[in-house]
Amino acid sequence: MDDSPNQVVRFAQLGFDDKALQSKTPWLCAGCLTCSARCPQNFDIAKFMDAVRQIALEENVEIAEKDTLVFHKAFLNQIKKHGRAFEFGLVREYKLKSLNLFQDVEVAPEMLLKGKLSLLPHKIKDKKQIKKVFEK
Repeated sequence: MDDSPNQVVRFAQLGFDDKALQSKTPWLCAGCLTCSARCPQNFDIAKFMDAVRQIALEENVEIAEKDTLVFHKAFLNQIKKHGRAFEFGLVREYKLKSLNLFQDVEVAPEMLLKGKLSLLPHKIKDKKQIKKVFEK
């Protein structure tokens, strides 16, 4: 990360939106929600970082982390298509778009054997609701 997460928040608070939007930090945030859960001020920093990423995309800001951007779009596409993360589809889409075809290839067989990569997406009950979220 080039800036700490609290610095990105501070940039936005002080009106330095361009600095916040051009930071690598929002793109490297894992979105694990640990920081949001532990924040003593009850600030949802993971949601904030997601918003910064979305605004950067809408404003066509040059993203320094190209592969992370490819992953982000592939992840959202899987959610849009299946209503939840479909790991095998995510890996396939990311690999084809990033051309990192052989990165991590040695772990794929073990992940398949352990059931970490399902070959078929999980079913969800109401895909129409997911579609509505993406339309908004």
